[in-house]
Amino acid sequence: MSKFNYKKAEADLYDVGARHPDEIYDYKSEKSFRSFMKENGLNPDKYNKPDGKSSRSKSGSASGSNSEGCYLTSACVMMMEENAMRKSFGAKAICYPMPVFIIGTYNADGTPNAMNAAWGGISEETEITICVDSTHKTAENLITRKAFTVSMATANHVAACDYVGLVSGNKESDKFAKAGFHATKSELVDAPLIDELPMALECEVVSYDPETCRLVGRIVNVSADESVLGQNGKVDVGKLRPITFDTMNNQYLVLGEQVGQAFREGTALI
Repeated sequence: MSKFNYKKAEADLYDVGARHPDEIYDYKSEKSFRSFMKENGLNPDKYNKPDGKSSRSKSGSASGSNSEGCYLTSACVMMMEENAMRKSFGAKAICYPMPVFIIGTYNADGTPNAMNAAWGGISEETEITICVDSTHKTAENLITRKAFTVSMATANHVAACDYVGLVSGNKESDKFAKAGFHATKSELVDAPLIDELPMALECEVVSYDPETCRLVGRIVNVSADESVLGQNGKVDVGKLRPITFDTMNNQYLVLGEQVGQAFREGTALI
């Protein structure tokens, strides 16, 4: 029995991109296989197995079937198994895209406050649900004012949007101003609009549960500055440049590239 380690040799041949000709593919002889390896810059002597056993199967080929782009069968199997693997991360708050919401509220003294929130989204046609921990200053304001705004964080103000998620309004009473934000009171709800963030949802509190941290708001209005509108009068995401939170890598990424038309691309499959 040959001492040659075929499996390791096949894998290395695959790594160097060596195409295996038909006469070699069938492993007609170890000699021809070694010759083929030399032609591709590999030293066949390093693949000798000390136990004297060959990794080659009795049939002369490894398990699995050949597919286009593969050079040796066992290498194909290794490649397919690698491509088919999924890694489990467990039960975690990971979702893509994860929004970056800036919640605006008024403090008891009438000064504006803002916080960064990621765990949330539209839960009904005119309803938004967000997780707001009860220890935040925002939670207190939600209970007393019964209103809030939700601005879309943007790439143009990523530092300010990140700042209001790092600093607590319980400790920094003027964090809104320190972020460089300016407020205009909403005409529809008792909450501030952030001038620097051009798109916002203006909401009334439907419910807030401090134990589950679940805030449910009724969307009274959606407003956007004309600077982020397209020629059709609607929000142009390319102009707005909203950001998403990459939970795994702690990064902010900007959205904006169009890859298709909703409710149209799928009609090709109907």
